[in-house]
Amino acid sequence: MDGQAFREDWKELPWFKKICVWLWYFEKSEMLGLLTDGPLWFGYGMAAVFTDRTSSNDYLKENHVWASEKEIGKEDDIEGFSQLVPLLLVAVPLLQVL
Repeated sequence: MDGQAFREDWKELPWFKKICVWLWYFEKSEMLGLLTDGPLWFGYGMAAVFTDRTSSNDYLKENHVWASEKEIGKEDDIEGFSQLVPLLLVAVPLLQVL
């Protein structure tokens, strides 16, 4: 079938039915999810990354977990392997290729 029947039927449809058909196809396709879910979850993740640190610091200040502002500054200077573990977790799938 070369699609001639579809083209003939399409020409006979009124303009408002054509709009409804295109809206139906768009709603039933994965394009709607691709255009909405992806950017929304990405935006939520980015907002969570940037607000998590400040909100946790504010919570710790309010509950007097830290005695002074100097202790908050020390947290940024801690040296250790805390960044090595996420790096290794990212590299594990890449190592499976080898």
